[in-house]
Amino acid sequence: SPLEHDLCVFAGDLNYRLEPGGAKEEQNQVVRDAVAQGKWGKLLQIDQLRAQQRAGLAFQGFAEASIDFQPTYKYDAGTSR
Repeated sequence: SPLEHDLCVFAGDLNYRLEPGGAKEEQNQVVRDAVAQGKWGKLLQIDQLRAQQRAGLAFQGFAEASIDFQPTYKYDAGTSR
């Protein structure tokens, strides 16, 4: 069983996102500003996966390694950038 091991790695696109709240047109800029300023902690506070873990709805009993890199970039919807 995976739970009987010292290390268990989950790999793949689990489709969790950052969810800053506020007006939709402001959400992208909130994330971009935090990335530009290297405020990873602020981004982790609005991370959907972390919210699910805090609520006990995902990956119960697992701990994630420290995140010290910026999130992966997705282009702006409706544009070619």
